[in-house]
Amino acid sequence: MIKNNLFFIFFYRLWLKVLSFFQYKPSIQTNPTIVELNNSFINKNKSHFLTSSENLDVNTKNSQIEPFFYNKKEYLLKMEEPNNQYEKTWKSRILIRSIPQGTNVIMYYDPYKLGFAYYCDQTIPYNILNSIAMKYVLLYKCYDFFLDECITVQPSPLLKLLEDDKPEPPALSNAESVKKSNENKELKELLKRAPIAKFKNYNKAVSSVVSDPSGKKSDTKAPLSERNERNGRQEKPEKPKERNRFVYLGKTANFSFLQKVVKKPTVRFNDSSLIKSGLFANSEVQKEVFNYRDFKKMKEMKEIKEM
Repeated sequence: MIKNNLFFIFFYRLWLKVLSFFQYKPSIQTNPTIVELNNSFINKNKSHFLTSSENLDVNTKNSQIEPFFYNKKEYLLKMEEPNNQYEKTWKSRILIRSIPQGTNVIMYYDPYKLGFAYYCDQTIPYNILNSIAMKYVLLYKCYDFFLDECITVQPSPLLKLLEDDKPEPPALSNAESVKKSNENKELKELLKRAPIAKFKNYNKAVSSVVSDPSGKKSDTKAPLSERNERNGRQEKPEKPKERNRFVYLGKTANFSFLQKVVKKPTVRFNDSSLIKSGLFANSEVQKEVFNYRDFKKMKEMKEIKEM
């Protein structure tokens, strides 16, 4: 009897283990981190931006951009006006976008600053703002406002608006150029003989010797100026790529959806001046505000004349 009970208990436990082995075990799901959410948000907007820019026509992508943006002189003349309609128009084209940080971003384009102005309650990294700008230029068909050369396939033609008009230095004659080169050589010789301390450099990189096709060896550890003199050519440093400009204007509570209307004073006409000199004779009186007291007085005078 005892043996039968032991066998029963043994097989029962064995059966439970077999069932537990084949039983469905739900996988433990972990919530994605903020870094993963940001990366997915950026990659999604970037892929949509690149595919849309390739598929859309150039005229369609930039149909909302005014023609004067492509001419620097016209652009400067338009922006000199204090309350021009173009700034008001672009300020009314708003994009509200939620981001993985759990807050909203209100963005519009500022033609005067040539950048994207935005309101947000938190500090937002550049990549997130860049993703929202991609959505903005596709929504309002102003692809050329996106100036980030690290993402765009072709540089925007509006980059010339950011260039400074620096006058080119006057061309030197042969005698002046020779004189200037001699002065530079004399200055180098004086600096070599000068009692200047030479400090030891502890951050020296291992020099890599590169062989030219002619068989000569050049040391890449040498400074750029020395390498230029040896090679006889001028190596220009790489120009930094242009990025988008973002202007922070405060929290979302500071943003007003209603634009203020500029009040213009009404014009008052003096009856005596109209009789004597005509409609536009008294310019000072015309700038004054017409109040109810003057209106009542003018009405009484009119009634007296009619009587």
